[in-house]
Amino acid sequence: MKKITLFALVITGLSLSACNNSAEDAGTIEAQAAAPQLAVQELPPLEDQWNMIYDYCVDCHNETDYTGGLSIEYASPDFVHEEGEVWEKAIKKLSTGQMPPLGEAQPSQEQRQTFIASLEAILDQEARDNPNPGAPVLPRLNRTEYQNSIRDLLALEIDASTMLISDDSAEGFDNMSSALQVSATLLEGYVAASGRVAALAVGNPNMPPDFMVYRTSNDLSQDKHVPGAPIGTVGGLAFDHYFPLDGTYEFTPALSRTVMGEARGIEFPSTLEITIDRVLVHSADFGGDLDTNQGDLGSVGFELAKEIDERFRFTTFMTAGEHHITINFVRKPDTPDAEIWKQYERTAIIGDLMKGPVHLDKVEIRGPFESTGTGTTAAREKIFICEPGALEDEQLACANEILSTLARQAYRRPVTENEVSDLLGFYQIGNEIGGFGKGIETGIRRIISGPEFLFRVETAPADVAEGQPFQISDLELASRLAFFLWSSLPDEELINIAAESRLTAPGALEEQVVRMLADPKAENLTTNFASQWFLLRNLQAILPDPPTYPDYDDNLRQSSILETQMLFQSIIDEDRSILDVINADYTFINESLAKVYDIPGIVGSRMRRVQVEDENRRGVLGHSSILTLTSLGVRTSLVTRGKWFLTNLVGTPPPEPPANVNTDLGRFNDGTPRSLRDLMELHRSDPVCSSCHYMMDTIGIAMENFDGVGRYRTFDGEVLIDPVETLFDGTEIGSPAALRRWLVDRPNIFVGTATEKLMQFALARPLEWYDMPHVRTIVHDAAQNDYKFSSIIMGIVQSVPFQMRANEGSSEAVASAD
Repeated sequence: MKKITLFALVITGLSLSACNNSAEDAGTIEAQAAAPQLAVQELPPLEDQWNMIYDYCVDCHNETDYTGGLSIEYASPDFVHEEGEVWEKAIKKLSTGQMPPLGEAQPSQEQRQTFIASLEAILDQEARDNPNPGAPVLPRLNRTEYQNSIRDLLALEIDASTMLISDDSAEGFDNMSSALQVSATLLEGYVAASGRVAALAVGNPNMPPDFMVYRTSNDLSQDKHVPGAPIGTVGGLAFDHYFPLDGTYEFTPALSRTVMGEARGIEFPSTLEITIDRVLVHSADFGGDLDTNQGDLGSVGFELAKEIDERFRFTTFMTAGEHHITINFVRKPDTPDAEIWKQYERTAIIGDLMKGPVHLDKVEIRGPFESTGTGTTAAREKIFICEPGALEDEQLACANEILSTLARQAYRRPVTENEVSDLLGFYQIGNEIGGFGKGIETGIRRIISGPEFLFRVETAPADVAEGQPFQISDLELASRLAFFLWSSLPDEELINIAAESRLTAPGALEEQVVRMLADPKAENLTTNFASQWFLLRNLQAILPDPPTYPDYDDNLRQSSILETQMLFQSIIDEDRSILDVINADYTFINESLAKVYDIPGIVGSRMRRVQVEDENRRGVLGHSSILTLTSLGVRTSLVTRGKWFLTNLVGTPPPEPPANVNTDLGRFNDGTPRSLRDLMELHRSDPVCSSCHYMMDTIGIAMENFDGVGRYRTFDGEVLIDPVETLFDGTEIGSPAALRRWLVDRPNIFVGTATEKLMQFALARPLEWYDMPHVRTIVHDAAQNDYKFSSIIMGIVQSVPFQMRANEGSSEAVASAD
């Protein structure tokens, strides 16, 4: 009797894995069910192809060897539709050429593609016959969504990282509902944050003086212009600061110190300048003979540093609201201190700390002192949409209008009479304590700390049985759409259309998507989604070894992040093909990046668009950001680069390494000059390591001509780099350009992975095997429009998983808890 070995499937470390992204048709929810699809009968019957399993797969994936935790020895074509989890993973491995393994017998390309298409056709038909849109755990706002929502609700910019604990991530994203745990600590944080936010937004005249400290990065080179600072200045800081009240504020800049407490870089004269909203308000001269007494500091260096900082101190009256602040140093013409001392780009590693450019360490802003009132801020204008009047009834009516308007946007739907009554109860409590303003502040606290704001509830209609799929409401769809594209609340237009049940009318959803992608808030797809997809956030914690990479500084780090973000944003803004992520013949650079890329004629900190002449530099595979974050501190890493490529571009993340594996390559050093490739070949000579390492290492080898920060090189130490290698599918590659072309020539692989990443972010849950037919539909439809970014976004928002969910019963109202 035949046996189907499905239940023993081990997902982690599976050798035969995930989903392909090839050909199916789709449209709206209704159209998808009726759309003409590739019929199973148009392909050879699957049972006639089933020998392929025995010819190429069962030798490893059988009941005895159980390679990768999978046996298909007794699998049957009659049950493919019931074993979608297994076969979706098989489709991905077969379509990327990772199975059968290199060196084993291979099916012909026609045989492989026909078998894949037959599997896809059966699984896609099953998805149409029995749709499963999934059901994410009740999503709550993460820190980014909370911060953006406060911005859009109250016209107030905050830094949520100073108020709320960090969010856990899953599948590379921090908005996955299953990872967003709810704990007592978190809820206390939301309540505390609501107090700070409401007080800042309304303006508390009795607010005591507070302070904020802004610091420079330790590896910031301060002989260069800082973006946002005045032309003609170098170093220092440029930032926006929110002043809560009209009043007097104190600015206290401080220079960086040596370990002995002496000020750095004061051998020659310098000038510090403070500007507010681009107007010079204070300057102070220091350094040179004025302070060093012919360069002989003696034992007074510590006291001198304090005296110079005191010279910087500045007090002024500020109006409430956000203002642009800069604290920088005047750029000097070439003088003895300007270039002679300079050996590296990174000025923070200058040996003689008295020499070189002066460095700002921090600035503290303290206040308000002698407050004169709440002033006029964007937040107060957004909140106080009516005048309260003198009578109690007039004040109550105005409070009703204010709080119900805010609650409608915060709750992402019309509010009920009971909800308004609840808010007015909080208003009255605050009003009794401190008057009308305090009442509104208390009501806002209730709004932004309540479950209606913090959780995105989706409710099944009463007539939908548990486990059955249902179409979510227009208001719920509007919320999904806004948090996908903006990571924030729906705006008034979107809520109004949804409240009138017009969002699902023909053409309405498409119109809103186009409008929302054109809104500046859609930059969230770059700063939030793409930064997590490409792991750009990790770059902030990466510190290349200064002796090995003495030219790497924070200026280059921030520029490299901006380059990748600007490329992705240009794809959105210009509605370019998503393939430009890996194949763009242009990029955005400034002087710091131009020096890494050896591009002449680029001067200054301003990022500008340039054509990419070097084939190896096209797309993100040639970006310093990616090449740095996939390296180690002192060298490149074949493994990390290979893993990043497989996980983020191919969509087949390698399994985690076995425990207690010796990864120390130093054990192979016997005095013979060896390249990293040579060392890794010795390491993977162990059969336990070879199979996974080969797939990753070959990719890393193709990228070895880029060093640990993205500079092109031909030697690894004393050894000439040999980048020629054979990929897991048998393709020979010998350069970053060849690796890129391999992926560009297989668009379904990369576009499918990009679609999966976007859909995960949109649904706030990891994708499951039953989502893969919808991914294929989106990729197929986007191909008809040159894979334009808007085509993929439109395909996602029109898909079954985005517009529907399964009725999970009472679990819909339960969040993941500690």
